[in-house]
Amino acid sequence: MAWSGSCSRIKAASPTTPTAFTRSITAARRHSIKLVRSYAARHAGDLRALVLTAPGWIRTQLDGPKAPFGVDDSMPLIVDVLFVRQGKPGLAFLDRDGNTVLW
Repeated sequence: MAWSGSCSRIKAASPTTPTAFTRSITAARRHSIKLVRSYAARHAGDLRALVLTAPGWIRTQLDGPKAPFGVDDSMPLIVDVLFVRQGKPGLAFLDRDGNTVLW
């Protein structure tokens, strides 16, 4: 399928079922986590803070209007979490409230 420039059109035009769509998003998320973990392992002595965030279900064109949180609700919380982690070396996977998320 060609990129149409709109998440809502991509989802509507997709020949896959919502379950298959959800599976592809989950797979992409898992691969992103593996990529960052691999980077962190290769740069273990680095003093940078590496943070993966799990913002929760956010209202977007892709996720739809039923999601409980909007971007305006979540982004300030995520920024606060990043400020708290600033200067702390190592990799962390945190939710929007700064709680550790299980890998």
